[in-house]
Amino acid sequence: MQMMNPDIAPDEKLEAARLPPSALLYESVRGRLLTNTLALGDRFYESDLASLINVSRTPAREILIRLSAEGLVTRNGRSYSVREFSIDEIGKLYLIREALECLAARCAIENLDDADLSRLGALVAAMDHEASTGNVSAFNLLDCQFHNAIASLSQNVFLVEAMSAMQSKAMLIRNRQLSRPQGLRYAQTDHTRILDALA
Repeated sequence: MQMMNPDIAPDEKLEAARLPPSALLYESVRGRLLTNTLALGDRFYESDLASLINVSRTPAREILIRLSAEGLVTRNGRSYSVREFSIDEIGKLYLIREALECLAARCAIENLDDADLSRLGALVAAMDHEASTGNVSAFNLLDCQFHNAIASLSQNVFLVEAMSAMQSKAMLIRNRQLSRPQGLRYAQTDHTRILDALA
């Protein structure tokens, strides 16, 4: 498996004065996971992550424990790796994802208005653009925003929490799936169908 470069610099400057080190590290590492900067199976150490924002290994360890509890990384002795999913796990995750998305859409219909539909339409249009350029990471983030926005319109906090927890794992998988031929086109067809059903 690929080793993460311990000297890698953050993609953008993080303002340490605005958030505590543990929060900065969490957002930095989680963002790298979900945008495929750290890909499935990549290995790294506490010291690698701590060097990203120049903190000690203690906050790095705390964040890795949190990411592990969320099912995004796994521990392998002294190192960690981005979680990989078996075919069986992917099938079960997508079964739950489909059920939650259908429930969210049914609940959202009762609450959404024209402004909400316009915002969802803008997200679909943005995904059209990213699909046309083949930007999988940007498309995946917009996909997550789209489905979480629908969940928020359900006005059910428990559904929103369940969707959020499931979406993080789904994003890890979809980074690879969307990279396959026609992956973006098939996903975008689903988004168009959902938007039409909500209208």
